Amino acid sequence: HERVLLQGALGSGKTILFRALAGLWTTGEGRIVMPERGRVHYLPTHAYVPPGLLADAICYPHPPRDFGLPAIAEALEAVGLGHLGAQLSSSDRWDQLLSSGERQCIAFARVLLERPDWLVTDDALMRLDPDQQLRVIALLKGPLADVGILGIGNGGERRNTPQFPVIPVDDRPRRPARIGVFEHVVDRVEIILTAR
Repeated sequence: HERVLLQGALGSGKTILFRALAGLWTTGEGRIVMPERGRVHYLPTHAYVPPGLLADAICYPHPPRDFGLPAIAEALEAVGLGHLGAQLSSSDRWDQLLSSGERQCIAFARVLLERPDWLVTDDALMRLDPDQQLRVIALLKGPLADVGILGIGNGGERRNTPQFPVIPVDDRPRRPARIGVFEHVVDRVEIILTAR
């Protein structure tokens, strides 16, 4: 597995890069080659947790039957939200009831359920409190150790995951650099994630 952090200051275009990788930003030029759909999970700074049944919100966009309620409850327990396991069949505005850290933990529970080949994050640990961060990092080093990660952020991930090589993102033109399976060109973004 390859794990790399693209690190940049506020305003350096990190979120635009994240959106481009996810296919949500179409302005600009360059080439982005990604593994087939379904093998990459995108984790933004603010996790989306839709209203409705809690099991549906956790499994979004998949139906809960794809994983089963015991696996969903186990994923909640793993991210420190085991107390919500009894509410899987409850319907509510989870986007309003849960704190931003809890919503981000739900997003990591989705990752546990989906087991993607790649995880692309945009400052995904930033919303977590220190205990939640430690729990998620333990998951990344344990059950999710085989997931490749392209982290995009300001370096907060670096403090907690020192095994991530860092590629600085700035506005100076530079030659293409090759780091593992990632290629990047800052003046015209070119990123290639190869299939494993």
